[in-house]
Amino acid sequence: MQEGSRQAFSDLNQLKLKLQFEGFSSEILYWGYYNGETWWRNYLHLHSFFEVCYVLKGEGVFRIHEQTFAVSKGDLFIARPNERHEIIASQEDPLGIHFWAYSLVPPSQTKNHDLSRLFSAFLESQESIIGAQHETASILDSLTREINQKNIGFSFVIEGLVKQLLIETARASTSNLASSRLPERKHQDTLVETIDRYLKDNYSEPLRLKEIAAQIHLSERHMSRVFKAATGKSIKYYATELKMDIAKQLLLDKALSISEVGYATGYQDVRHFSTVFRQQTGSSPSQYREQGGTRFL
Repeated sequence: MQEGSRQAFSDLNQLKLKLQFEGFSSEILYWGYYNGETWWRNYLHLHSFFEVCYVLKGEGVFRIHEQTFAVSKGDLFIARPNERHEIIASQEDPLGIHFWAYSLVPPSQTKNHDLSRLFSAFLESQESIIGAQHETASILDSLTREINQKNIGFSFVIEGLVKQLLIETARASTSNLASSRLPERKHQDTLVETIDRYLKDNYSEPLRLKEIAAQIHLSERHMSRVFKAATGKSIKYYATELKMDIAKQLLLDKALSISEVGYATGYQDVRHFSTVFRQQTGSSPSQYREQGGTRFL
């Protein structure tokens, strides 16, 4: 990214960002950029918030916890609340950095969710230097590009990128924290959901098993066997129930003829539609309409 574009990084200060992460709240306090063209030093100081720096180029040292760490391109270093620290750029090859600051406040009761676990561990972590943070570099480039170009929707994109940046920073400094495993979904559950969605999207068409099978790349026989094992119903019976449920709603609209309701649910022959409707509901379409959808016992 060109130098002129990087200067726009500080324009992120124009946005007021307050973020939520499963109960944790964060406010972005400031953004900044040093181009590394001259030597600089910010001397020992502390903050009541997090300050994070990413080295774009050059070399220098980061002093924290009465220790001195060498930093160079690709390194990320973190000063947590009330940690005295300072940055000293190299005289020969001064540091160029992006830096940003934010608060991170835990909820009154932490939940056992991935982000809650991650940020809780981040608050407890003492790791200050993380090397080779290529993912962070990519996020920072995207942030700079969005604030520089200000295309439609840029503020929403930036909010998402900032969330990603804070999560990536927490991940990098809590590398031993394992993610919760997603519950495994059974193949038959996915299959049933796919067929159900297809039937709902195409209820106005005649039922053709070969077309459904083609959508899920299975034979008609195997598809039918798996579906019935999962639901206890054949696809034809399931689809008919769905069509009749929709027909019941349409019949309450007296502007539609019985034939039109039949056509709308995939039946070209109104007598066939009426026969199936009676089998499913115990009354004819006209009786159902006259009763206003109420079945008299």
